[in-house]
Amino acid sequence: MERKNIPKLALCSVAVAMLMTVTVNRAAAGENREFETQRLSMLQKIEQRLISNGLCSSKADCQQKQLFFATPGRRGIAIITYAVNSPPALQSIVEIAAETFYQDKVTRIEIVNYSYSKKEELHSLFKPGPAISAVIFER
Repeated sequence: MERKNIPKLALCSVAVAMLMTVTVNRAAAGENREFETQRLSMLQKIEQRLISNGLCSSKADCQQKQLFFATPGRRGIAIITYAVNSPPALQSIVEIAAETFYQDKVTRIEIVNYSYSKKEELHSLFKPGPAISAVIFER
């Protein structure tokens, strides 16, 4: 091997090692799906309650309006609502979360409510305002 190629080979080795480190770290930082069954169950129940409270007419309508999101949280489930300003609907969401927390032994359920829509949030450089309420169930 020529001497000129040694620095090139060393540089390539360092680049490959850095790329592998980044890839491994990203793979290890995946979402916690431990409570996926409970999250999907909550998703269906919340959609049904929003329909029964008149905030949307169907499952597809709820999804199109982007009224809420149920995502895997760090240690449980996170529910985020947008423009759900109906006290009975918000109460229903809290009841569903409490049921899931106590019956299914989910470690943490966090509910955050925003008065503005998801669309407003996406079109704003900063969040249009603070959360109007937050409820956390945690063991």
